[in-house]
Amino acid sequence: MKKKLASVKEGALKIINSFNYTVSIKKIGVVIVTIFLFFAFNDRLVSLIENFLFVKDDFSNFWLDVLIIFSSLYVLIFIGYRYYKYKYLASFTEVYFASVLSIIIMFYYNKAENLKWFFLKDEIIKLHYIWYFLIPIFQFLFLYILKLFSRHFIYPFKNSENTNEFENDDPIFKIDKDKLGYSPIVKRLSEILVKEKHDKSFSIGLVGPWGNGKSSVINLLKKNIEDKEFLKRFGNSKKPIVVHFLPYLNHTEDDIINEFFISLSDQLSKYNGKLSNQILIYSQKLINLYSSKNKNILGIVNKHVTKTSDTPAKKLYDEINKRLIEIDQKIIVFVDDLDRLNDKEILQVLKLIRNTADFYNTVFVVAMDKQYVLDRLANNDTILNSTFVDKFFQLEVFLPEIDQVILRKYVYDILLDQLSIVKPTFSNELSSAFNNNNNLFNDYVKNFRDAKRIINQIIYDYKNFGIEIDLKDFMNFIYFKLKFPKFIKLLNDNRLDYLEINSNANIYKLKEVKKEGDEPKDVLTILRENRDINSNDYSSLKKYQLFSELLPEENKIYEEIINVDAHDKHLLIKTLAYLFGNENTDDKFNSIRKTYNFRMLMQQRVFDDLLTEQEFIDLIKDEDIIRINTGLTNLFDENKINQLINRFEYFKADDEGKLNIVIIILLQLYDNRSTLEILEHSTLDLLDKLVQVKVELHKESPEILVSWVKENIFESENIATINKINLLSRLWNFKIENQSWGLKDDYIIEKAKSLYNTYLDETESLWEVEEFSFYGAFHDLKQITSVKDYLIQQFKTFWTNNSIELLCAQTLQFGSFSTSIFNISDFENEVFENKENFYQFVQNHKDRESPEVKEFLNFLKLLSITKFEDYIKFNFKVSDLVLKRIENHKKQHGRQIGTDDYSNIKQVFFETNDKDVFYQLRKRRDLFKSNKTKFSYTFYDDEEGDINDLYYLIVQFDVKDFEKEIVLFSDKIKDALSENTTVEYKKENILNKKSFIILDDKSIYLKVISIN
Repeated sequence: MKKKLASVKEGALKIINSFNYTVSIKKIGVVIVTIFLFFAFNDRLVSLIENFLFVKDDFSNFWLDVLIIFSSLYVLIFIGYRYYKYKYLASFTEVYFASVLSIIIMFYYNKAENLKWFFLKDEIIKLHYIWYFLIPIFQFLFLYILKLFSRHFIYPFKNSENTNEFENDDPIFKIDKDKLGYSPIVKRLSEILVKEKHDKSFSIGLVGPWGNGKSSVINLLKKNIEDKEFLKRFGNSKKPIVVHFLPYLNHTEDDIINEFFISLSDQLSKYNGKLSNQILIYSQKLINLYSSKNKNILGIVNKHVTKTSDTPAKKLYDEINKRLIEIDQKIIVFVDDLDRLNDKEILQVLKLIRNTADFYNTVFVVAMDKQYVLDRLANNDTILNSTFVDKFFQLEVFLPEIDQVILRKYVYDILLDQLSIVKPTFSNELSSAFNNNNNLFNDYVKNFRDAKRIINQIIYDYKNFGIEIDLKDFMNFIYFKLKFPKFIKLLNDNRLDYLEINSNANIYKLKEVKKEGDEPKDVLTILRENRDINSNDYSSLKKYQLFSELLPEENKIYEEIINVDAHDKHLLIKTLAYLFGNENTDDKFNSIRKTYNFRMLMQQRVFDDLLTEQEFIDLIKDEDIIRINTGLTNLFDENKINQLINRFEYFKADDEGKLNIVIIILLQLYDNRSTLEILEHSTLDLLDKLVQVKVELHKESPEILVSWVKENIFESENIATINKINLLSRLWNFKIENQSWGLKDDYIIEKAKSLYNTYLDETESLWEVEEFSFYGAFHDLKQITSVKDYLIQQFKTFWTNNSIELLCAQTLQFGSFSTSIFNISDFENEVFENKENFYQFVQNHKDRESPEVKEFLNFLKLLSITKFEDYIKFNFKVSDLVLKRIENHKKQHGRQIGTDDYSNIKQVFFETNDKDVFYQLRKRRDLFKSNKTKFSYTFYDDEEGDINDLYYLIVQFDVKDFEKEIVLFSDKIKDALSENTTVEYKKENILNKKSFIILDDKSIYLKVISIN
């Protein structure tokens, strides 16, 4: 309540002050004159109204009524709109004429009866015409008063809290805003300004570095010396004359003299009009004296120039001093921002202080960066040494450099207040960034002006793109950007002149000087070399190529391009080293050294395909699987999955809850790796790493870990069974490294059996001919102790109970570069001990009589002749599953296969039941020689294994006229055998797969059993 009353009081004072300022003596005079004139010429005004505004009593005009009504309504709307839309505040002239007009009208309206006037009414609303003029005027005056009221009473309550996003560089006006501890200095200086009294001017230099709060000190001094209570302490009843002179607002040296004396004249005019005039004339003479062009000050000066202008400057000066003694009023002149002027302007101000304005009881307080002033004067040969400036000041008050602790706390507090709402973890990141020894804050931030510029730039850029960059790197980049804006462009346009790319880590690195025999350094060596670098010691930076390019005096290229001095060159190199050199050892996902992040900073924007920090935070906020999978799908659609995985590589959980969520997300990535197009190892390695963190966390409470792993991985319904099998297998194979994630061997063994059975049940109705994960599951789990025999038994049971055609089709193995020659896979050796047993398994299966299985049995029979060692050509026609596999193989491997090398080959199996016939054919190699036909052949006999006392010759013909060639080859066989015995030859049986050669008692035969 007290706070509100204080605000009301303050608002009332503001209105009074506003009134005092607006209604000046001149304006009050105008009002008095207006009242006098009104009553003096009242009779004439009445006569004027009666002669020109009177009409007949019966006057009536409908369209005029309409026009007046709508005109009045339009004015009402127009005034209201301007107030509402633009918060319009009328000028004194507008208010004055509106008030005068309304008063005159109301005066005569009330005197109408005495004057025997009759006010007409319109015929539509029946309202006196006069009100159509008065109502808009009253509205105008009412809104003006309302605007004044709301400005000083309503708005202060609405805007009581500071909602500004950025820091203004305005100096402070209240001592309670002092963050630099300047209160003792202000108090002491205020006492000096009030107490001191000299016959000549007294000059005080307020000396401090640029941005150290000199303007704020001046404002506080002004507040003190204009305060009545403060003055009373020192027996002063009169306020001093205060001139706040800002020379940098002027454009020339003459303007400085002109502006100063006009300001002084304006203040002195309140006390002595002639003195004010003399000041202006004196100013004119000084300008004529100093200027080469004899320019006039202003028209107003010329108007005041009288014959006194012929008075010599010295005499004028003495007269001015004499009158100043007469009025006996202290003059305090505050001169601010001397360090914004050039050398000639600085010199002109100094002349004012000690020469041209060396008046009675006058105190000059000059705020300046003394080193800057000396440098400007010395660089242009204006002065010989620093003692020149010392002559102008009787007292110098030094404002010390601001303590870095104060600046750091100021920047830290503002950034924390403004940016904590942008990112939940900002507080921790800000603390880490400020505590990092590689943060170049001390090198760049020397005062509050620096601090505010840094704060504003960080706030602006952080919300645009900085949130995605390591905060320490981001702050260093902001310092760099503000200090060396031209080099930023050089770095962007010619980055490979300064930086080199490490393609493996995808980072930029500041180029070093190449020396023969240099060995690459590890991270520990780099850290050891750079940990003790002094902020002013740049010797360690000589290793960088830029050092030798930038520093030599004879190299003027960079001086012209980026305009930096020697100190700034060192700072530039140091900054680049801390951004891109070995000094920046942090190469995590958001490091500025990452090429992606570097390009983003150079372009000052977040790329559309960037995984933003907010997206990452949203993804890991809880364990809702539906939400997580939706988020992963969205990231995949936006091509951000790989960035997410990279982000997890640097993930450090603040608590175990976040760690659990990340592990669950990795499990979902692994489970959906095919859909999300992720390599298996990219997620498994991370998963191992993070689960291992949980293992370490629960060394003392392993039961908690085991319970979580079981519930969220191997017992979870959110992970496919085949993927659980893969994880379990990996867990077993690397059990030493991963400590089995706390699981016991007994659990892993039983879970392996259970998962295999579950997988068989799940896939029974969904199994496709190209789905081979069934065999992968077998291979994954067989490595677990005592599980393999169980798997084999379950495998055989499964296929005994299900259609064998699918197994047959999947065991088919293709020859290299062919889709027409086949064998069966070696997997059958593992399950059935050998392929012959697999052949027997198929022969004994319940589906053996189906056409598809019969066809495959014929194929297996021919393979068994070769002991399952060779590929044979077989023309499958019946089994749709086999045909589908062949077709899929052609599509998948078409480019490798090209033209099938075996497409024109005809493979013929010859069978005999006599060993002598078999060996006799083996001896006759001449049978396989032909000028036209390409042969390849293989013999299979008892020496390689007993095949029911049957012997085989497999011949491959590479010839177009295939049937004719078989007959010719059979003729050769008959001729060879006829040399030693009587042969019965039936040529017609050759292609009919019947015995075409019969020996002895007709029990010995030779026949073709298969053509392809």
